[in-house]
Amino acid sequence: MVSALARRRCALLNVEHTLMGVAAVGLGAAAGYGVWRDKDKVQAERKRYEGQPKALIPRSHHTYDLREASAWLARLSHFRRTKAERRNKGPVWFRLRIEKDTNGEVWFWLIVPEDREQGVKGTLSPTLELHEVPEERKPTIRLNPKVRMEVTARHALLPFARDDKRDPLVTLLRAMGKNTAVEIAFSPMEEGEALRRVKREHQRLDPELRQSGANPWAKIAADTAAELGAAFTGKSANKGATSKPQKPRVLPHQKRQIGGIVQRYEELSDLFHVTMRFEGDEKHRAQPFFQGMLGALRDLAAENQLVASKSLKPFVMSADELAQLVHVPSPETWPQMPIIREHAKTLRDDEFAEGVAIGYLRHPTQASRLVRIPYAQFTRHFLMTGMTGAGKSTTLMFLLQSILDDWVQQTPGNPKPGLTLIDPAAETTLIFLSRLQAALPKDSPLWKKVHYISFSNRDYPVALNLLQVLTTEAIVATLSKAYGGGARIDEIIDMCVQAFKEDDEVQHVLAGMIPMLKDENWRLQVLRRLKSPLVRTYWEQTFPAQAKNPDYYAPVERRLRPFVTSSTALYFGQPEYALPIREWMDEGHILLIDVKALSGELMSLIMGGLIEQYYQIALTRPESTSLTHFLLVDECHRVQTDIMAKIIAETRKFGLSLGMITQSVEQFSGELKKAIKDVLGNFFSLRVGADSARIMADLTQGHFTPEYLRALPDNVAAVYTIVGGKAHSCETQAPPPDVYEGFAPNAKVVNFFDKPALRKRYEELRAFGYELQQELGRPAAEAEERLNFYLENGYWPDEDARVQKMKRKRTRGLTADELYG
Repeated sequence: MVSALARRRCALLNVEHTLMGVAAVGLGAAAGYGVWRDKDKVQAERKRYEGQPKALIPRSHHTYDLREASAWLARLSHFRRTKAERRNKGPVWFRLRIEKDTNGEVWFWLIVPEDREQGVKGTLSPTLELHEVPEERKPTIRLNPKVRMEVTARHALLPFARDDKRDPLVTLLRAMGKNTAVEIAFSPMEEGEALRRVKREHQRLDPELRQSGANPWAKIAADTAAELGAAFTGKSANKGATSKPQKPRVLPHQKRQIGGIVQRYEELSDLFHVTMRFEGDEKHRAQPFFQGMLGALRDLAAENQLVASKSLKPFVMSADELAQLVHVPSPETWPQMPIIREHAKTLRDDEFAEGVAIGYLRHPTQASRLVRIPYAQFTRHFLMTGMTGAGKSTTLMFLLQSILDDWVQQTPGNPKPGLTLIDPAAETTLIFLSRLQAALPKDSPLWKKVHYISFSNRDYPVALNLLQVLTTEAIVATLSKAYGGGARIDEIIDMCVQAFKEDDEVQHVLAGMIPMLKDENWRLQVLRRLKSPLVRTYWEQTFPAQAKNPDYYAPVERRLRPFVTSSTALYFGQPEYALPIREWMDEGHILLIDVKALSGELMSLIMGGLIEQYYQIALTRPESTSLTHFLLVDECHRVQTDIMAKIIAETRKFGLSLGMITQSVEQFSGELKKAIKDVLGNFFSLRVGADSARIMADLTQGHFTPEYLRALPDNVAAVYTIVGGKAHSCETQAPPPDVYEGFAPNAKVVNFFDKPALRKRYEELRAFGYELQQELGRPAAEAEERLNFYLENGYWPDEDARVQKMKRKRTRGLTADELYG
């Protein structure tokens, strides 16, 4: 009865166990099916969090330090995911991909899970920047995923060598061939997992731990066997003997391995799972490089070493060990990589984004980014300097093209900023004329706003009577600056100019000073119309008394002779001033002036006078609302005047932007240098010589060092601008200035290397400029006839008839031929 009941109970228990087993199997199958069904979804979700490659780019002063790199990796170990996060996103894996492109340049790509990216950016050294790279700037390397070598460790947990005096990564980079890559993936280990693995490996390696950690059930079985043996033999079983076991023998290499694994206990929080892979583009070419790259990693060999593997097998490295490979080397030890140079600032989207473009940002990842400076900032004026061949004209042309791009967008009633360019070499004005033709159709009404003056054009001289637009003091100062002065010379010129300005019946020119000094009858005509007693007394008494000796006024005559006998005399020997500067500034006109034909003295005199005129007119414009006008003076050291310092200090509110372009900033006067240092808001420096470098360093308040300015590459400008009292700087680069042929929309670039075609194009542009000049100038024959008439008679042939009637009969005076022949 009892046994039957027991059998029924056992049967019920078996059924229950069977049902429970079936249920467990069912639940397991359901769970397995769920995992299988959602595997693609989970995989896709994890892939979404892998992150995108970002370029890791060093600044020029970056240095590799093992302790700093190790500390950075240790900080990354805090970016582990929680268990809940790992179910969906997987563990955190970081990847450093190192690629050597077809040019031998090495790019470093850091791939960070997107949910950890912001935090990781904050851990980077200030000398490293993480950048997204436009597709066109990425290396052209295209790797075949089949051409690869997996790399793993001979022992999964044993340590590697650590050397803070050398950089093992540089050895690896040297071994890499073009179009090869190394990818190192690393994931911080959980401390609990790290402890378990280290203990297990320790016990495996240490014989003493293996002996002391023997299985207790095995000891019980051994004692039982001893008792059975004693029963058969009648001898004592010697059960539970406590004799001291023999100490196992440990070989030297085992001691090193044991010491290495013991060291892991101190690094539990800084251990990483690591995988490594080499990749190449062609098997037959890449494999030899792979062997060399693997050999380069022997620098890390110690108790452990890296070896080739048939599959991607993770191994363990500490932060110190991994840092020897996961870092960016110092530019000094490996210069063949993208580098953010000193002052080559990475720009925000809203920084240097509006206004006139001065070049493309010189930056590894923002090379297509235009650097722009607002028009309002340009009214703080600018200095552009650079030695011959450094790219000064290239940068200037880029700036001019940007102004032109905006200028052609103007509509009636909505003018755009214009410019005046003074060019002593003629080439820049011709290239810019070609750009104007490329931007404007031949019948565009905007051509009415384009003006050209070349002092080489003797057929249509443009009237530039300085007496009409400059004050007496300005003319005396300008002549003195150009030719030298002295108390006597300055007095004669001053009195002569005052007399001419008081004569309200005849508009005199500078050339008239010679007959005023040499021809008494000519001079008496002017005296009759003078009103100032002081001026009349000088010409009636003081000058005649001194002029009995021709040496008294001879120095003045020599200074004035170019205004009568030079090839450019007719430009200054006409009574009018043909440039309505105020109108052109307000309406946004473009004036190109080729001063190549002027001598140094005449250039200083005439252009100095013109700059004075711009200053005087600017001060008459409304404050803060006037249209910006650029006054660009190339070879500025040749025409510098004291008025430039006043322009820098006083005209900002009136819309005049003075651009001083020079290769010899050391030739600037002390007053001009002081104004530049104290007030000027924009500096563009290309490579300069030693003297200019020291001065530019001083003018920029030490922001640029002389060594830096002397080492700039061709066509690279160091930009320094002061906005709101705060300095900003960056580097820009401009392409060579192309010359265009034809009018819009059919313009095309002239081949720079086709010198005959280029010379021909320059001649065509010069002829076109001369055509534009006809609108401002008077035929040379007519201008010469009028000037000769004036020099002989003291008035112009088309003066009011009243002047001729009032001319008294007098004895014959000196003719022009007698005066100057």
